[in-house]
Parts: sequence; structure tokens; C-alpha cells
Amino acid sequence: MGLLALLLLFLVLGPAGAIAGQKGGCKTFCGGGGVSVLPDDTGIGVHLGNGGSSGIPASGGGGGGGGGGGAGASGGRALTEYAYREACSQVCTLPEFTAGDAACSGRGGTYYYVDSRPVGATEWETGTEITCLTPDQLLAYDPAQLGAYVNEYFRRLPLPEPGLKVAPADNAVVNLPEIVSADEPQQTAWTIDVAPFPRVVLNASVQWEWTFGDGGAMTTSSPGRPFDQADPDVEHYLTHTYRKAGTYPLSVTAVWTATYTVEGEAGALAVDGAVERTSSLDLRAADYAGVLTGN
Repeated sequence: MGLLALLLLFLVLGPAGAIAGQKGGCKTFCGGGGVSVLPDDTGIGVHLGNGGSSGIPASGGGGGGGGGGGAGASGGRALTEYAYREACSQVCTLPEFTAGDAACSGRGGTYYYVDSRPVGATEWETGTEITCLTPDQLLAYDPAQLGAYVNEYFRRLPLPEPGLKVAPADNAVVNLPEIVSADEPQQTAWTIDVAPFPRVVLNASVQWEWTFGDGGAMTTSSPGRPFDQADPDVEHYLTHTYRKAGTYPLSVTAVWTATYTVEGEAGALAVDGAVERTSSLDLRAADYAGVLTGN
């Protein structure tokens, strides 16, 4: 192909093989049937390939379990929803693009414009590029933003302090086991229902980290149980034994972690990080030595 022909082709196609000047401002990267990264007007790059996203996630909102709250824009990013308009596959007929068009059709894909808008907005931002998407890639929302929303929701839950209890309650006795316990969680599952996302069920689990102030520590999957006079066997309780008299800072931290499931999708996803709540007290350990007395 001569230099003049190459120049004419460049003027027709534009840079990077984009078709310019078609009806509706169609510009496509048809070659290879690949999926492009589409930046919206906020600068968030949304990778629509493989049902995933490389977008900068948003967080915010609130809402109680089962009810859900408004989809706020904490952190300055709005939650984004998408709309799709079929476009351009019929114009990718130039010889340079027929292979890409065939590849898109061959994997069950269609070329779409992707419009977007922040949740709550009335106006759509019109997509100006098209990309090859299969039906399972036509998302109503950005999964990365859903994950960020769930993470923020979990961090904002009013999770209770563990509620430290000891027995004997007045003070520990040196060389005898002190019984410790925390409160059993009253709620470990929440439903989040916020547009444009599908319904999400958040399931939390807790472990308890104990520090006794004398160098002793333990981690348990149970909060223990308060002392019950009807069951005096110390083997049925969580205990710690102090070896020297003194006053010790005793604490228990409830470490909450969670997973979530998305309605209509298989499997559970992990919530990032953990939420910690701590209860503490100063516990005195007394040494009661035996004293012999005369008759």
C-alpha cells in the first residue's frame, strides 16, 4: 500500500483504528473483538470485560438491616449505573475490521454504546465509544462499587462492645481460675437493598481476643459463658489464673469479619478488613494465704 493510500486510510479511520464520522459519533475498537476501558466524565475508568471493573470504587450511604439507605457519595465518588444501546456492529464492515466483528459475534457478543450516570441523577452521560459485550457483561451496576458500598456499610454498622464479665466479680484469687466471658452477638446478618444494586446479604462472624494484663492472652471462637452456680465445673468455662497479687488491665476485643452474597449470583465474597470492639476493666488479684491460729 502506498504512502498516499495509508494517509487516506488514517484520515478515514482516525488514530488507533477508530471509525470516525459515523452516525451518532460512532467510534469503535472492533479489531480482535476486545473489550475497551471506557472512562466516564468523572474520570473513573470502568473495565467492562469479564464482568469486572477497574473503576475507582465509591462508598457511602447507610441504612439499617433489611431497609437500606440512600446511595450517598462519601469520598466524592457517586455510585454509577449503566444503560446499553446496541450500536455499530453493522458498520464494522471495512476489511480491516471484519475479523474483529466476526470474533465478537462468534462469542455471542454485540457492540454497544455504554451510557452511565450517578445514582439519583436524572440525566444520562452519553457513551461515545462502543465495545463488544456478551449478555453476561451487561451490568446494571459496577461490581467494584458494590463491593466498596458493602465494605463501608459493614464499617458503619453499630456493632456492640463485647461486654466483659468476670467471676468472682469482686476480685480474682491468686492460683485459682478466674472465669471470663463476653456477650453473645445478637445479630450477625443484615440485608442491604440499595439501587441500582441487587439485594445483598451480609453475614458476619466474630472471634474474641483476650489479654489478661500479666502477659497472658488467648483467642477464642466463643465468648464463653457467665458463671452458673448450677454448673460449678470450671472446665465448662473460659478461665485464666493469676499467679501474683496485683491489679491487672483485663480486656477482650471482639473482631468482626464478614462475607456477602449477591442475589442471583453464586458464591460468597469477602468484606475487606475487620471491625473491632473492645471492653476492658482493671481486675484485682488477691492472695489469700492460710493462717494457723491457736485454740
